[in-house]
Amino acid sequence: MFARILAGAGLLGGGCCAATFASVREEPKENRSPYRSWSTVYQRSTYWDSNWDRRDPMFCVKPPEDDSPAEMLRFEEELNKAKPKRNRYLYLVRHGQFNVKGTTDKECALTELGRKQADMTGERLKQMGIPFTRIIHSTMCRATETAEIIHQHLPSLSKEPCELICEGAPVPPEPPFRYTGWNPSDRNFFVEGARIEAGFRKYFHRALPTQKDDSHEIIVCHTNVIRYWVCRYSYASPDLSERIPDCDV
Repeated sequence: MFARILAGAGLLGGGCCAATFASVREEPKENRSPYRSWSTVYQRSTYWDSNWDRRDPMFCVKPPEDDSPAEMLRFEEELNKAKPKRNRYLYLVRHGQFNVKGTTDKECALTELGRKQADMTGERLKQMGIPFTRIIHSTMCRATETAEIIHQHLPSLSKEPCELICEGAPVPPEPPFRYTGWNPSDRNFFVEGARIEAGFRKYFHRALPTQKDDSHEIIVCHTNVIRYWVCRYSYASPDLSERIPDCDV
C-alpha cells in the first residue's frame, strides 16, 4: 500500500514536492528501521574475524570428538596450551625526509633534515625506556638509513632487513586519483599489493603460546605501507588508506 501525503505538497507549494511525497511507501511497523544520520544507508563492509591471523587457538586445536568428560577435559587443556600468554607490540616508523628528486633508490637518500629526524626519533625511543626486541626495516635506502641512525641509540638490538615492506602501491585508492610522481598501473597494484599484504601477515599476528615475555618491535618502512597496515588491522577498507594524511618520521 502507498500512503498519499497530499497535505505536505500543498504546504510546500511545489509540483516536485508533490511527486516526492505522493509515493512514500507505508511499511509494516515490524519492518521499520530507525532513520538516523548516516546509519540510514550504512552497509557493513567488513566483519570481525576472530581467526584474522589464522592463529586463533580454537582453530589450532583438535575439536572434541564427543561430549564425554574426558574428551572435553582434553580439549580444554590443549586449548589453554595454545593460547598466547604474552603480547606483541609493533612501533611503526616512517623513514625521515629524503631526496625526492632522486631517480634511483640510492639517490633517494635522507636529507640533512631527514637524518636529524631519524636521530631525534632514536633518542625519543631510547628515552621511552621500553625493552625493544628488534628493529625491522625496509631494504630501501631511506628506510635503511633511518634504521641505522635509530640503531645508534639502541645498539643492543638486532637489525633485520625485509624486502616485503618496501614502498609500493597496495590498493587502488577510492576515489581514484593520480598525481605527479605517483601513477601506478594495474600491474603495480596487483604485484605490490600482494607483497605489502605478505608483510602484514608476517608481522601482524598474535604471540606464539611459547613466547615468555612481551615483545616490542620497531618497524621502519614507508607511508603507503603504514597506511595500508593501519586500515587493514583496524578493519577499515584498505582503499581508504590514501586519505590518511602523510607525516614525517
